[in-house]
Amino acid sequence: MPNKFLKLNAIVLAMVYLTACSNAEREKNNLLSSIMEEGFEGSNGRLVVANQKIEHELSRRAEDPDPSLRDIAIVWQDRANQVSKLSAAIYAQIDELKSSLAKSATDEAVNEIIMQQGKGNELYKLLRQYKDDMLRIDTELNAHLEAPPMITTASFDSSKQGKDFAHTFFSGISNNMARAILSKFQNNIRRWENEMLMSCFYKTNVLICIPSNRFQLISTIDKVHVSAGETLEINAGIVDGSFYAFADPIITINEKTVENAVGFVTTTIKADGKPGKHTLPVKISYKSPNTGQRETISKDITYYVDSIPAKP
Repeated sequence: MPNKFLKLNAIVLAMVYLTACSNAEREKNNLLSSIMEEGFEGSNGRLVVANQKIEHELSRRAEDPDPSLRDIAIVWQDRANQVSKLSAAIYAQIDELKSSLAKSATDEAVNEIIMQQGKGNELYKLLRQYKDDMLRIDTELNAHLEAPPMITTASFDSSKQGKDFAHTFFSGISNNMARAILSKFQNNIRRWENEMLMSCFYKTNVLICIPSNRFQLISTIDKVHVSAGETLEINAGIVDGSFYAFADPIITINEKTVENAVGFVTTTIKADGKPGKHTLPVKISYKSPNTGQRETISKDITYYVDSIPAKP
């Protein structure tokens, strides 16, 4: 009889131990999934704010009074609107699935909704369609992607073995973990949306990055009062390396062209022999990034020849 009680006690203790271990594992799993979901949701929220700022700036540029800026901005604003619309639709569909799981809050709901009702593989079809639709918006945007867009995970997306989506991501997991995984898919969407919107925004910069009416000619002289025949050092040009890359600048000082390598020159001249005020015209001719036509900026440098001659 005592042996029976000992065996029974051992069985009870083993069950209690296993139950305690199971509860501990479940709590650890729930904690991990909660941390994951909070992280993805936080990232998604920040991306929403960033994307809204880009959309606002595109809208502002599409209403610019300068038609050369407005027309190009309207084109890329349309592309951006398509990106946002597709992303919002798939994001909302995943939200609905997360809400269905949250209402039940049981682990059994994952198997019932995701597996048995086929919602998992239905979601995968929607994600694949989203990817195809995004890639069809504009091939120029695709060319600027840093890496192939990810809709699930890099390994699953690149797999050619025809793996079962629902079984791979949702088989035998908790309700909390399933919702964390869905938040990760939403994060993929927000990140891709952000990358595409940024590309649309950059496309509108081509006409405004160096507007010709904002160029300023810089010209300096090392001395204002000089003696007749004294050497003067003159600096002239536009200090902007990006300007020189396409503008093909031609700099003239006192009607003489001065060779330049970077859109800026330093040269010397002899002061006039007559006392009084003298003026040196400085001009820079460049190709406008807006019209492609050559334009000119002019500025005069003034110096004075004193009546006292320079000492020999």
